[in-house]
Parts: sequence; structure tokens; C-alpha cells
Amino acid sequence: MNLTSIHIVYAFADSVALVSVAALAIVLLQRHRLRAERYVLRNAIAIAALLGLRIIDRFSDALIVNITLELVIATLPLLTLLMAESLIRRHAPVWIKLICSAGSLAIALMSIFRLNQIDEVRIPTMGAILITCLALVLGLVILRDRRSLMANENERVASLLLGFAVAIPFATTDFLDNRYEQIIGMGAIGILCLILAVIRCVTDRPRISGYLVDLAMAAGTSTVLISVTSLLIDLSPRRQLELWVCFGAFGLALMCFGHLRRLVHDRSVLPFSSVMAHARTRSIDEFLRDLKQHRLLKSSVLIEGDELQIKVAPEVLDLLKSSPVVSRSALEGWRDKGSLSANGEAALSLLVAQQMSHVVSIGTSPPRILLCEAAMLGTDRVERDELLLLSRMALLIEGSISND
Repeated sequence: MNLTSIHIVYAFADSVALVSVAALAIVLLQRHRLRAERYVLRNAIAIAALLGLRIIDRFSDALIVNITLELVIATLPLLTLLMAESLIRRHAPVWIKLICSAGSLAIALMSIFRLNQIDEVRIPTMGAILITCLALVLGLVILRDRRSLMANENERVASLLLGFAVAIPFATTDFLDNRYEQIIGMGAIGILCLILAVIRCVTDRPRISGYLVDLAMAAGTSTVLISVTSLLIDLSPRRQLELWVCFGAFGLALMCFGHLRRLVHDRSVLPFSSVMAHARTRSIDEFLRDLKQHRLLKSSVLIEGDELQIKVAPEVLDLLKSSPVVSRSALEGWRDKGSLSANGEAALSLLVAQQMSHVVSIGTSPPRILLCEAAMLGTDRVERDELLLLSRMALLIEGSISND
């Protein structure tokens, strides 16, 4: 085949997106603490495979490449549904599950059995199925019960919603082997927008305002570079569009790598136990102030004295006598199973009202509790052990103060 500038632009945009998605997958493989991480990781691997096959398809007409590419596309409805269910912590209605499952199966069958009778409508049908399934999942997340999620969880969901809203209109049909007349490289640009939203979620920086700033910076940088290039070289509108796609993909990739760098940096932070070992222990207030610098405690509120009697039900204090650390996710799990006690119901109500993830007992004479929002949402046993160590350290500090 003759190599044209269009092939080069497509290959460049896809390659930049592939490197960004692969970097995200590599980083996530090293982390196992986020609730939705394994589902995000599966989506990242599927998209990376999709981009790799798209690059190969630019320079090859092999039928096996097209079939494999479309089989990867067939997994997207189900993978997206699994990620959505994990993010909102609720199962989707049965009819949505059936539609997504049937959609994935239909795309897979049409990619394998390429009948001449349906050849003209096969690709449009596959595109319509994919768009419908993704739109249904998008609607499921939009109509989530916001009160059942914590503030940082709602921020993550909102960021991903915007990412999918950007990707669906102009990227979905471009997934299908670029057999439509599309604006050059928009499939890769859409995927990069989605990946940027995902990365912002897993780096605990999901605010929509920041996401929009990232997109505006990438678009603005591309526009400035195009303007300067047009002044130096006489470019046709087509060439300007091609350069804008290249610059835009590169700019979005820079934003992605900036957030990935922060994610990697967070992994290099000292373990929480090491931070506790170096925190001041003259008083519990000083001890907690030093611990706020660690990423485990995204936010926290110390309740004691008269405020404790006003805000905290006696059942919560009774529960903390037997379990110094209580996780909201664990309480919700027991409630779903119908085995949540009255004490647990009171603790869950307190955490929901305060938008926190854990309640920790850090004193008995007088009683003190710490309501905290853990950055990793309480899904890892190590995190609970660290908070349990925090409770024990606070009791030791309380004991040493009493002895003095």
C-alpha cells in the first residue's frame, strides 16, 4: 500500500494513545488498593490491544487483524458495565446486563461470520450496538444514587462520565477499523480524553474543573503551535487538521503522564506505620496533625467532649469497644446481607452523614473518635491494619499522658 500523510497521522495518534494506555496499565499492575482498579485495568488492557491492532491495520489488509480487532471491540460493553457497577457499588438492572451481554455476543458473531448478505450493513450495525451499550452504561451511572456514595467517589464517577461523554460521539465508530469517513485521528483523541479521565480518578484528582483545564491546555497548546506553523509554512486546511491532531494527541499524552507521575510518586511515600513511628507523641492532637501529611488520611475530623455526646450515638461507642476500627464499606456489606446490627446501623448513619469512610477509636478516658476519609476507600486489609495501629498508638499516647 502507498504510505500517505493520513496513514502517518493515524499511526502517530494511535501510537501516542497506545503508549499512554500501556503506561497506565503498567502502573495499575503495581497497585492493588483501589476498589475499581481491576476493572479499570481490564479496560486499559483492552484499549491497548485495540490501539495496537489499529496501528497494525493501517499497514496491513490481513483478515485476521480485522477479525481480532472486532473481537476486542466486542469486549468493551461488558468491561465498561463491570467498571460502572464497581464505581457505583451497585448491580445494574438485569435488562441492562442482558443488552450488554447480547451486544457483545452480536459483535463477536458478526466479526467471525462475515456473510455477504449483510456485508453492507455489518459495520454500521456493530457501531450502533456499541454506541447503544455504552450509552446505556453511561445512563446507569448518571442515574446513580449519589447519597449512597462518598464525596470522593462521586467525584471519580463524574470525571469518568465526562470522559465517556467525550469519547462516545466521535470515537466509538472510529473503533471499527476506521471504515467510515472520520475526522483524522479522532478515535485516538477520544480514547486519550477517556484515559485522562481514568487517570485523574485513580490519582485522587477527579474534579471536573481540573479535567476541563487539562483538556483546555492541550487544545490551546495545539492551536498555538498550529498558528505558529501556519505563519512559517503555507499549510492547506487538511494539513493544519493533521498537525492539530498530532499536537493534540501529544499534549493530551503529556497531561496523562503528569498525573501518572503523581500516582507513581504516591507509591514512594513512606508506609503509614513509618510515619506514625516518627510522629510527635506529646499529645494526641500533635500526633494526628503529623499524620495528616500522609496520603492514607485524605481528610479527618476528631470528635471529643461535648461534641461527642451531641453528634455520636451511644451505639457507635458500644461498637467501637469491640472493634476499634469500623469501615463504611464493611458495614454496607453487612447491611446488604441483612446482618447489620443496631450498633452497626448507627455507625453507618454517622459515616454517611459525615461523608467519611472509617470511624476509629483513639481514646477512652475521655472517649475520642476519629472520623476519616481514607484515600483508598477502605478496600484493602492493609489499610484497616494501619488504622488499627493508629488506634493502638493513640491509646498508648493517652496512657503515657495519664501516667505523667
